[in-house]
Amino acid sequence: MKKRIKLHGSLIFLAILALVIFPGYLLIVPRGVWLDSLCALAIIWGYFIRICSRGLKSELNPDGHTLVTIGPYKVTRNPMYFGTFVIGLGVSFMLFRWWVAPVFFAVYLAIYLPLIKGEEKALSERFQNTFKDYCRNTNKFFPKNIIFDLPVKPAWIKKELLSSLAPVIFLIAVIQSWADFKLFGLVRLQERFSTLGIFFGLLLIFTGLAVWQNKKYGISGKR
Repeated sequence: MKKRIKLHGSLIFLAILALVIFPGYLLIVPRGVWLDSLCALAIIWGYFIRICSRGLKSELNPDGHTLVTIGPYKVTRNPMYFGTFVIGLGVSFMLFRWWVAPVFFAVYLAIYLPLIKGEEKALSERFQNTFKDYCRNTNKFFPKNIIFDLPVKPAWIKKELLSSLAPVIFLIAVIQSWADFKLFGLVRLQERFSTLGIFFGLLLIFTGLAVWQNKKYGISGKR
């Protein structure tokens, strides 16, 4: 886990450094509120997949001896990694030129395929036939259908919001505002406030839907 965190931190630092040095080669000309809205939807959806997946796993499998197969785990065996993938694509298309998305995809595969392989080997050894049956009925990565089943606790959202989601939204707003200012001056900055409004509106909608889903699994919001 610590190695993965250090690797992610190094990649983010290098990406920001490249953005500062070569903004003209990386940043797109702003494409408008509609594209921003679609990308914002992908980013928020990806985060809720991660929040729900991590929260359910910590709630139902605190000691590593239970195989979690409900919620997003019904449609993909690696929902946290899939959520990260969706977030990355959303950020790539919102901020960068088209060729950055395939680069992100290649880097993503190089990092996560070995992780998935190692983790699934350990799960196969631990749960044996139960895990084999689960694999037969559930895709390894891409979900069988769109993931809407996302029960979540407010505490899970708070943890991810402070540690990851809020910094990402802030960074996106800063980068887009900087690009707009360089290209158009102050005229387009008001559009960035629209993007922020979209982010927080979607966050509230997903939060309401996810908390409503809690009733399905009898999950309380206290912890």
